[in-house]
Amino acid sequence: MDGTETRQRRPEELVLPHTLSPGRLSAASEDGPLSVLESHRVVPKPLATELRRETALSIGLQVIVPFMFAGLGLSGAGVLLNYFQVRGN
Repeated sequence: MDGTETRQRRPEELVLPHTLSPGRLSAASEDGPLSVLESHRVVPKPLATELRRETALSIGLQVIVPFMFAGLGLSGAGVLLNYFQVRGN
């Protein structure tokens, strides 16, 4: 072998090194011990989220408003096109 051939890695070589494994942090970095600034800390969220139940009325109102605007726009376009069609002759 002259060193230019590729080889497959063994399964044990694919494992993350000890210092990069998830759930573990190394005790120190090149710059010194790891520390997180107080402004960068994350406040944990509660696991249970409160789900709100959507009623048929709320869904209906959310759906009907865009359909009303679309219908009014199509009706207005029809009136405008009819106006120009009649006036053009």
